[in-house]
Amino acid sequence: MSVELKSPAEVEGLTVAIPSRLMEKFERAERELRELYGQSPGLSALILMWVGHGSASDVKREFERAVIEIKRINLTPTEEVALDEDCQ
Repeated sequence: MSVELKSPAEVEGLTVAIPSRLMEKFERAERELRELYGQSPGLSALILMWVGHGSASDVKREFERAVIEIKRINLTPTEEVALDEDCQ
């Protein structure tokens, strides 16, 4: 298993390596914000906003998808329901 990473980014004293597939989303969001509003908070701020608003299930799901390559199930549970990825 190989996860392609861009160069680590310094975020308030924490060095993080963002997978390319996620970094592309942040770059697109920043580009779209600049096009719509003429400004953007920048990649680091967008990453911090994303990290700050993720739930525990979001973090777990991202781990399962990125690290152990579990595919998304067809069910979309509510935030209160925690299904494991074995349900297929």
